Amino acid sequence: MNDIEYKAKVDFERFKNLFLAQNKNYFRKLGSLCSIIFIPLTILFVIMFVGKPTGENFLYVLVSLLLTILGLLFIFKPFFVFYTRRNLVTKWFYFHGLKDLKQDFKEYKIEYDVILSKLGVTEKFVSGNEVRFPWFTFTGKYVEFPEGVYFIYDDGKNSSVFYNMLGVNYLFREELQGETLFIEKDVLDKNPNLLEDIKKLIEESRKKYKNRKIPEEEKQELLKWLESVNGEKNSKNLLLVLPAGKAAHIESGIAFGLGKKCYAIGEYEATDTLYNIFDKIFSNEIELEDFLRKYSKSLI
Repeated sequence: MNDIEYKAKVDFERFKNLFLAQNKNYFRKLGSLCSIIFIPLTILFVIMFVGKPTGENFLYVLVSLLLTILGLLFIFKPFFVFYTRRNLVTKWFYFHGLKDLKQDFKEYKIEYDVILSKLGVTEKFVSGNEVRFPWFTFTGKYVEFPEGVYFIYDDGKNSSVFYNMLGVNYLFREELQGETLFIEKDVLDKNPNLLEDIKKLIEESRKKYKNRKIPEEEKQELLKWLESVNGEKNSKNLLLVLPAGKAAHIESGIAFGLGKKCYAIGEYEATDTLYNIFDKIFSNEIELEDFLRKYSKSLI
């Protein structure tokens, strides 16, 4: 595929569509689970309250009814979560170059440059920042809206209801850890085969880079494409602050591939072999400070 460049224009309404495209299936599964559990319980507690109208039984009815409503909201009105996700909105727009964050959300509007190439997606912001995402960071699924399509990034277990219900983040999971790809409708109109081309690139990239025996030439090509905008090449070491999104983990892999020493701080999943690339993982700031103090003395 030849490189395709365009300007992505996102206001608050489009951001809501982007958010919905990335998270709708998760919210629908979570809402369905709540409904399946709490609708029968609400009926049961109502029967109990009618038979024995005590304050305790009334409390059971009230709590189960509220959780049922919460489940239905997740299914039919997922945007209600924005009341607890204001920081998520400002963080996304700030990352993409918006400077005035004090204005009303309805006034939020940004433009940024997007380049689609055979290796992945490049996004350039008015702030001068630039990020790149290989095709394998996307799932290949997309959601269509009147303004264009949104390709969903792969956020792994973060989209698993079961996994999130087991963890402490079941209500506070991190949405939009990666970068949902937005393609304007006029870009699609000018390139009729673009959707199929991108799906093919994603599929091929995921197959190729899941294979540990990647030809050295192809590996170096991807590293060169990624490192051209990242700071790994000029840095001596890398410190990853956990929890972190897929993009941050990719950058850690790049740094490791370039021969840098990699460190991390925070909680992580011990069964994930990715964390074998780190020389040391600090559980808290005190451990990190102690390590840096000893490291500084060794340089004297």
